Amino acid sequence: MLFNLNTAVSLLALGAFASAATLEHKRDAATGTSLYAYGTNVSGINVFYGDGLAYTGTTIPDWINVASNVTFNFDSTDTKVPWTITSNTSTAITGSQLYVIPTSGKFQQVGFVASNGTAPTGAATSGFTWFGTMLAYSESSSNMEMKFWASPTNTSGVWALMWNADGTTDGTSVPVVLKRTPPTVLTRT
Repeated sequence: MLFNLNTAVSLLALGAFASAATLEHKRDAATGTSLYAYGTNVSGINVFYGDGLAYTGTTIPDWINVASNVTFNFDSTDTKVPWTITSNTSTAITGSQLYVIPTSGKFQQVGFVASNGTAPTGAATSGFTWFGTMLAYSESSSNMEMKFWASPTNTSGVWALMWNADGTTDGTSVPVVLKRTPPTVLTRT
């Protein structure tokens, strides 16, 4: 069989793409990632654990007792598997599951429930998936939603991470997307 240069290059590129996709899939299933919130005045700020709830901000308020930066562990091949967290400071919260409350008419804070704990009424601990680099919630394979909001707290620079199934503001919150892409740090060359 004879190959011309274009065919050879195409086959090499296809092989490299398949290998990269396989590596990406294996990395997603085996390791975790941090999440960053992006929206108006919320520019790539880390999502963190605070007393069982999700916040985004640059400082930990003194009114939060247990706080930690976390990484999210997931299986990118199965949305029925809950996303768990690994804490960098507290083994007690490691293994807690991410949840949203996807009930119409609710504007509820996103949170974490211990694997042996009880989630709030109506909470969903599975159904999370990626839409590119953005976190989405999917009740079914045909319906992805990204209805995250950042609601200001009484601490400047800290927002409560909220979910609103109706996709409407409460008057003070701003819509955000949660991405696994960290913010770019500009440096002078």
